[in-house]
Amino acid sequence: MTHKDPASDDYFRAIRERREQQRREPVEVLKISPRVRQLLRELGVNTLGDLERLTEVKLLDIRGIGQTTIRSLRAEMSDRGLALSGRLRDD
Repeated sequence: MTHKDPASDDYFRAIRERREQQRREPVEVLKISPRVRQLLRELGVNTLGDLERLTEVKLLDIRGIGQTTIRSLRAEMSDRGLALSGRLRDD
């Protein structure tokens, strides 16, 4: 008989809830330039969840977003336990 630790369930539930809460946060919480923030808004990216669904390739297709911006976004998302989709090879 396998014993399930209820505290463990609570722990993982709390992590999932925190991630969902983070996904609803506006992109304004990121330490990014106003120019990049405006570019994201023009794409309809308003929350971290919206940003998480974008691939790095899609972001690089946007004029004004390059590898430096991708690295910055990657780091900001990582600090929150989130990530951009379709990560490119590390440079």
